[in-house]
This record gives sequence, C-alpha cells and structure tokens, in this order.
Amino acid sequence: MILSPDQAAALSRSLHERLAEDGHALPAPPWPVIGAGLRGPVFDLGDGSVLKTVGQGRALGAAEGAFRREVLALTHLQDAALPAPLRAPRLHAHGALGGVSGPHGPLGHWLRMDRLSGLPLSHPQALARRSADEMGEELGAALAMLHALPLPDPAPGDPLQRFLQLARPRLSAPELLAMADLIGKGLEEETAAPLFLHGDLHLENVVYDPEVGFGLLDWAECGLGWGEAEWRHFEIRPDWRDAIFRGYKAGGGALDRRRYYLGAALDALTSYAIEASTHIRTAQRLRGLLEHCLHQAGIETA
Repeated sequence: MILSPDQAAALSRSLHERLAEDGHALPAPPWPVIGAGLRGPVFDLGDGSVLKTVGQGRALGAAEGAFRREVLALTHLQDAALPAPLRAPRLHAHGALGGVSGPHGPLGHWLRMDRLSGLPLSHPQALARRSADEMGEELGAALAMLHALPLPDPAPGDPLQRFLQLARPRLSAPELLAMADLIGKGLEEETAAPLFLHGDLHLENVVYDPEVGFGLLDWAECGLGWGEAEWRHFEIRPDWRDAIFRGYKAGGGALDRRRYYLGAALDALTSYAIEASTHIRTAQRLRGLLEHCLHQAGIETA
C-alpha cells in the first residue's frame, strides 16, 4: 500500500481526530507511513510507537480475524514474559475504527504498539557484523523458547489449516485440487502436540538489533500447531533454514522431516494460488516447488 505524502498527512489527521473522539490522545499529526499493516497503512507516531490500521476491504471477516489474532498474541506474549533475546511489540491500545476511509477503502480497526528497534533480516545491513549462519542458529534457539511458552486462552486456530482453506477456493486445475487434498490428509494424520506459533515467520517479519536481539513483527497469523509449521517459508532459503534448524534443535526443539515438508508444500500451494496468474514462469517455479516438497514429505503425485 503506497500513499503519497499528501495522502498520508490527510489520513493521519483524520485518524487523529477520530481517535481523539474516543478519548485516545496521540501525538500531533502528520505521521509518516512506514509500512503496510492488515490491509491498511502503519504510521510512525514519533514517540516510539506506531499506529497499525486494519482495512475492511471486501473480506471484513478475514481482516477482523487477523486483527483479533494479533491482539490476542501481543496480549499473551506480554503476560507470558517473552524470554530474551526475543522481543514482541508491547500493545498500548486497540479498538474499532468507524468513519475513516483511506485511499484504498474504509478502515475497520487499529492497534497502537511499540516500534521495535533493528533492521529486518532481509536488509543487507542486518548482516554487517554477523553471518546468516551464526544469526540463524541464534534465532532458532530463541524460537525454541517461544515454542516452550504456555498456550494462550482462548486458543487461535491452526495456521496451516487456515491457509489450506484460503488456498483451495483459488485453485481450479484438478491436479492441484488433488494435491490440496493430499496435503489436507497429511495434516490430519499428524498428531504432534500443538505449540504457540508466530505463524508467518520470514525474514521481513524478524528485525535484529545487536544490542537487544531479535524482534518478531506481524502476529496476525499466529495459531496453535506443530513447531515445524513455523518454517514453511524457508524451503527457498536453505542457508537460513539449516542454521535455524541447528539452533532450534540445540535449544530443545523437535524437528520432524515429514511435518516440515507438509508445511513447506502448503506454503508452495498457497503461493501458487496467489501468484501463479502473474507469469507462467512463476507458475512453473511454484508448481515445481510444490511437487518437490510433497515428494520430500513422502507423498507421491500422479
């Protein structure tokens, strides 16, 4: 979501006025946009906090569900005392947001939270002092501590089942629907004890500050599931994946090859459902990745 400076200034003033009506005192606008939130922009309030907006769009239920999961996760992590070197944003306040529209449609909810220091691991400067191998091992050990935390109550749903339900209606080819069914059957066959997961872990959602460690952003896809589901994005980044696995196992986390590749296959299927129409080479690449992951999970396709 890209806003011009004038659009960002106008929207920040509207948000400031609307939230003031509900008794929320925020720093004076205009606020710069620093990213995209849950179908809405994220504003830097300039006081060490950010305002993350949630756009209603055409799928209000899905957007509201993502908003509620992020609130649940940040509240739970604050109560559960997330262990160092992991950090999550402290949630200041949140609520409904009627009567404000951005350039891309109405906004439905908002969250105000800490702005975590550090650079995303995808940023070249994040590796200025340390290698991906070293940082991956440290991140893996830290995530083993995340997975050892108590489960939240109420419990969010399984992210893998959620993504499968989202991907399936976007597929039309019979062979892809058959692969979706095979993945679904594989998920149902696994009986590992559920853990609390970030649910959308990739290099953009992890920031690193050498003084305080790793920060995990964007908890909207959190849920309960087996730990291997956390790495579903990393089959295309084996350099980070292998280092994270070493650290995770050293930190006491369990890894099962079949469960990992079921999650990676579902990620490839979901990516195919979203991106395959953009270019034939994209479709071919994702189809090949899907078949590779299914094969590695011990599932053969016709």
